[in-house]
Amino acid sequence: RVSADVKAQTLTVRLKRASSPSVGSGIVALFRRMHVTAAPPAAPRLMAATLSERLPVFAAVILGVLVLGRAWVSDDAFITFRTVDMLWHGHGPVFNPGERVQAYTHPLWFFFLAVSGRLGVDLYYAAVLGGVACAAATAYLVARMLPPLSAIVVVALLATSTSFLDFSTSGLENSLTHLLVAAMLWTAFGGDGPLDEARARRLVLFGGLAILNR
Repeated sequence: RVSADVKAQTLTVRLKRASSPSVGSGIVALFRRMHVTAAPPAAPRLMAATLSERLPVFAAVILGVLVLGRAWVSDDAFITFRTVDMLWHGHGPVFNPGERVQAYTHPLWFFFLAVSGRLGVDLYYAAVLGGVACAAATAYLVARMLPPLSAIVVVALLATSTSFLDFSTSGLENSLTHLLVAAMLWTAFGGDGPLDEARARRLVLFGGLAILNR
């Protein structure tokens, strides 16, 4: 009985102390400090924004290096090389002088190589480096128009595709076709809101170039 009374008196004293102005104000100040420090950190948001901004560049560099490491030129490319050579020697875009036959099947890629040859660039290196640049640009656009996780998956699939890596060079038009298709998708689905007139014009332009490329 005495022990119970002592405990009751002790509890009463503690409650009175807790309800005093000094203790109450201290508790309020403590909760205010906890509220300030409990704000959500900005670091994860900043990290996510940085990843979204830098991922396209990383994707372009990685895929460009992989394509360059497997670069080669097929025998079919030398048909186009010879046609470009005939053009700048005054015979027109033909394979043999005097034979008015179109020997190439990729007018846009032929135009790129013809301009490169006119500027004095070796056609072999123009074809290889042009293919690498188109592959890197394709990876950049893919990473720009997709969410980060989806972009990583798609770029990883491209980076592990032997056919994509091999024929992104080969001296042919494949990598330019990939780039134009990616540009069409980016124009159609990468913007905010419905397709406006300006984006529609770009979409038609890229589509026409893709048809002209093959």
